[in-house]
Amino acid sequence: ARVVSVQDTSNNAKAAVMMRESLAAGSRRVLADVEPVTSTGIEFIWRPISNGVSSSSSVTGQTAPNWVRLTRTNNTFTAYYSGNGTAWTQIGTSTNITMAVGAYVGLAVCSHSTTALCSSVIDSVSASFLTTNMPPVISWVVPANNSTFIQPKTITLTASATDADGTVT
Repeated sequence: ARVVSVQDTSNNAKAAVMMRESLAAGSRRVLADVEPVTSTGIEFIWRPISNGVSSSSSVTGQTAPNWVRLTRTNNTFTAYYSGNGTAWTQIGTSTNITMAVGAYVGLAVCSHSTTALCSSVIDSVSASFLTTNMPPVISWVVPANNSTFIQPKTITLTASATDADGTVT
């Protein structure tokens, strides 16, 4: 997503893309954000434990407009930023967080102030999701159940397999 602008309600105001395990306060979460001042710049923030402490990595000298992106491979989360939406630079290092497969993905805006709302513009938002891989179903064909053999004996095993979300080769 491209963060076009972030209102300067606080040095830590932010516009972000976020993934979180649930909608509950204190949920495990990751976000890549753009802040209104270059001293704090662009951040990758993560909370690996529900109701736990958040950690972050930041890139100073940057502010809006800038692109931010999050990726998830299993439980490994990585954040990136880009000035043009084409050439991406990783923010900090990837982090591993045990998070439910059905996590929430969305946009977040925070004023970091109890007395002001933050107005931000985020555009060019896109998302892609891979389906959950289902294991193949394997059925023995030969030998039949409860077969008995006298040693020494060469036994040929035959099975059939089906995969609901792909092909079996």
